[in-house]
Amino acid sequence: MTRDFTLFPRKPQAALMAAVLGAALGSAALAGPGPMGGMMGMMPGFEALYADKDGQITKAEMAAAQAARFAEADADKDGKLSLYEIVAMRARAEAAHKAGRAQAMLERIDTDQDGFVSAAEMEAMPMLTRMFDRMDDNFDGTLSKAEIEAM
Repeated sequence: MTRDFTLFPRKPQAALMAAVLGAALGSAALAGPGPMGGMMGMMPGFEALYADKDGQITKAEMAAAQAARFAEADADKDGKLSLYEIVAMRARAEAAHKAGRAQAMLERIDTDQDGFVSAAEMEAMPMLTRMFDRMDDNFDGTLSKAEIEAM
């Protein structure tokens, strides 16, 4: 028996369950600094929860932040999140997370701090040299197909 796996299957409950499960499993990889926070991108980071700046997060602050995130995700304002709204919410959160990582990378590599990474700055990255050296098992200054595959 074969199944047709489409992006938006006919049974939205199954798709929603898959989205929730995927979000829950993927949240560990996406958690940490940035806008992702917790499950399905619904839990904002500390700064977003920290409304009154008193050094503590209250249940009321957490609930208010959660309600705001839900309202933002509820595009048709029907009080429920559809599969499409969850997908869009996740895409926005993941894009913001990626942008934050890219910003951090830019700040690390952009040694002249002009807001751009030049070819010279990219070539000067010590990480590339270390990675090459780790892959070069026989220390001949070149990488064979076998060395690359072994890595």
